[in-house]
Amino acid sequence: MIPRLVKVCIAGSHYNAALQHATPYLNAHPKEWKLRQLVALILIATGEHEKAKQELDHVLRDAPNAAFCHFILASLLRDHFQSDSEAISHFTAYLELEPSGNHAEEAQNSITLLTLALQNDTSAEDRG
Repeated sequence: MIPRLVKVCIAGSHYNAALQHATPYLNAHPKEWKLRQLVALILIATGEHEKAKQELDHVLRDAPNAAFCHFILASLLRDHFQSDSEAISHFTAYLELEPSGNHAEEAQNSITLLTLALQNDTSAEDRG
């Protein structure tokens, strides 16, 4: 469940206010993983990537089959942490849970590109 005030704040692009309403609610209801996932998305939008990663990790501890959370975390790891192998792992988890999901094509393309990048890095190290 997402508290109504959080929805209103997000609709008005008041992300910091949304976080102010969501945080105490999550403290009282720590298993509300859908709200926690939404908080992570807000944190990504506001540039708080480390906090977002922590929230997404928390979601996956509570709901390991939350496919979209795997996709969000994989994208975050790819785009802001340059953690290619970990991103591949989460893109793969997303595809296992949602093989025909809305983000399946992007996940598959990301796995392919990240795998090639890792192979190139390994080849460069071998030559070095």
